[in-house]
Amino acid sequence: MNHILKIGIEQCEDGKRGCSARSPTPAAIVTKQCNLGESDIDNARAGKKRRITLPMSPTTLVPPPNKPFRFLDLPGEIRNRIYHYTTLHRRQALLVHLPRRATLRRRQKPRPSSRSWVGLTQVCSQIRHEYRPIYLLSQEVGLDLTNTQEYLDTFYHASLGLPEDRVGNVTIAVGDVVQEAEKVEKGINIRPLLDMWANSHRIEAGFGRYMRVSYVPEVDGEAKDLYRLFGRQVLENRKCSVMNRMWRKVLREGQLAAVRIHRKPKDGTDPFLHILFKPEFGPEWMRGDGRGVPESWLEQFGFDQMEHFDVKVGVLPVAS
Repeated sequence: MNHILKIGIEQCEDGKRGCSARSPTPAAIVTKQCNLGESDIDNARAGKKRRITLPMSPTTLVPPPNKPFRFLDLPGEIRNRIYHYTTLHRRQALLVHLPRRATLRRRQKPRPSSRSWVGLTQVCSQIRHEYRPIYLLSQEVGLDLTNTQEYLDTFYHASLGLPEDRVGNVTIAVGDVVQEAEKVEKGINIRPLLDMWANSHRIEAGFGRYMRVSYVPEVDGEAKDLYRLFGRQVLENRKCSVMNRMWRKVLREGQLAAVRIHRKPKDGTDPFLHILFKPEFGPEWMRGDGRGVPESWLEQFGFDQMEHFDVKVGVLPVAS
């Protein structure tokens, strides 16, 4: 269990907020002017042209022996090129709780880090500010469905800035076996993730499975149905359709109170998605038991012809 395969492959066509087609956030400040030294001025007066060669990769930025190399003295454009160089070789960082064995012996063969460039976020506040958006967007993070809320609370806490400034790349793993934490009466509430995804600058998110040899994603109805919560349908070639505009409006306007995933209900009924609106956004038909969802609503909001989950829609009671 060292990798999560994302079921859908993003190909967003609308380029709106909350969609993976947006361009990444600029990192370092781009240099607007160049300060010329005396020798440069003299050469200019003599009609001599100075040829400037920019380095092609960080490996060419070797400081002279016995002299310090001041990274922040580089122009912003060069720092940006170095930052983006680190994104050329990506590996998924799988966040999973694995209790350490009772041994202090050093590993014979150290494992390669899946976050080899994370140290750049720990150097100083300026480099962290410049590099962190690039790192979060390029570093895919895989985590279990049951750990989603804890991950958001830790890495996207409200104190870390406004939602529209946040970026990231997250793949939520749906385990083959339903865990006890998923069997609670209210299921797993995925609304905070949907809200973050729909209203941030650029957070790429999707559902997947822990990798196994015999896995065929094209026939995984459960994971494909979960993509409907992002307003997308997974097509035959694993590409994602454009986002359903009605469902996007629901997410952008914050109309939802909860979106609960019930993979194995305690009463033995079929698995279902329970979409609960805030009282001020729910029409009268939503105020029942949630079972009588009009087919027209399912089709309009992109939840028709589901392969695995039933869909219930209602209004969250004030006491809940």
